[in-house]
Amino acid sequence: MEIINFKLINEDKPLITNEYLKCNNHDDCIPLPGCHSRECINKKYQENYTQPEACTLMYDNCAAYEENDCICQQGTCFNEKLMNQGCSQ
Repeated sequence: MEIINFKLINEDKPLITNEYLKCNNHDDCIPLPGCHSRECINKKYQENYTQPEACTLMYDNCAAYEENDCICQQGTCFNEKLMNQGCSQ
């Protein structure tokens, strides 16, 4: 096997650490800034990310688009839509 070319993705965004996921209640959690995000983070870390000016019009039934898609579950921000049938993490 030989690697011909590669590209680093999200090179300008910090990794999502456990600290970014910690929460005390549902109001702490928001969708990870970006397009069609399936991850939720604590909103106090949203400034570490840049929201794109535009996203594709493709809709992802599993993506967290609104704050109420994110919940605090056992101290961790979680995208509740991932519980829908047909969604996987």
